[in-house]
Amino acid sequence: MINQATLLRKMKELSGGQLQDEFLKNLWLQCLPSQIQAVLSVSSETLDKLAEIADKVADVALPTAVYSATSAPEPNTSTEIQEIAKQIVYVAAPK
Repeated sequence: MINQATLLRKMKELSGGQLQDEFLKNLWLQCLPSQIQAVLSVSSETLDKLAEIADKVADVALPTAVYSATSAPEPNTSTEIQEIAKQIVYVAAPK
């Protein structure tokens, strides 16, 4: 995952210096996770300092674990029907 300072640096490069810092800041903030946006939105630091802060906040506030989900295998309907039929025969058998 790209860190916040790298994202800002790349946005600056792509803008070719044509964007004012305040406008670039607003664009950049919109790309960040909401937890980081909340922290940075109340700061009056320079844009580069905000990028440093954003990286530090991300290190402590954002989860880094990767989770994966797998679906259960599809049951074999035919086999299930046979099992149920065997159980019915067993229960219905005279004792």
